[in-house]
Amino acid sequence: MPLVLAENEATESGISYHDRTGVSYQFPKMYRRLIQPGERFVYYKGCKTLDGRRTRQVYFGTGIIGQVWADKGDSDRYVCEILDYAPFDPPVFFRTGKNSYLEPGGVRKGYFQRGVRTISETEFDAIIALAASQSSHPTSLTTPAIGYGTPETNLQIERFAVEQAVLELQNRFPGAAIIPQPRNNPGFDIFDTHRWQDALC
Repeated sequence: MPLVLAENEATESGISYHDRTGVSYQFPKMYRRLIQPGERFVYYKGCKTLDGRRTRQVYFGTGIIGQVWADKGDSDRYVCEILDYAPFDPPVFFRTGKNSYLEPGGVRKGYFQRGVRTISETEFDAIIALAASQSSHPTSLTTPAIGYGTPETNLQIERFAVEQAVLELQNRFPGAAIIPQPRNNPGFDIFDTHRWQDALC
């Protein structure tokens, strides 16, 4: 399901995260099962600012979740890559009326405190459509999502690609141990002991 990723200037808890808008997103491990490669999302920004003032709550961009890996500097956090980031210009206000939210769950107290939350396809499409209707470059908001598969399909494609790469490496290096790496391993997908040993000699 599509996601909302909160990237707040300041949080009620005072906890900060090392996010790079449109590049990477750091999050607590409690959200690891929600954040999967290939999933679409919209960015959300809360009302609290660093200087203590309050501002408008908005959705300010969209993109695709890329690779996900454990944060080496913090065992309680993960980081995901952000792909095909498209900012909303202008940002989209989180309500369409006094008690009418683009996320219907917003009527519940505390709903917007969650840093990562799922939304329905209908809710996601409504936010994108509203952003496009207000933007001078609407196609930049709708084009990136075209052609992307579901997280399940992307996982199948990734597994097939790794399997084919392993077969090719086994053919090229018959005596080597070709070891596929965990999906959250940053940097490479397959470890080749034959090439590694050559590098050490």
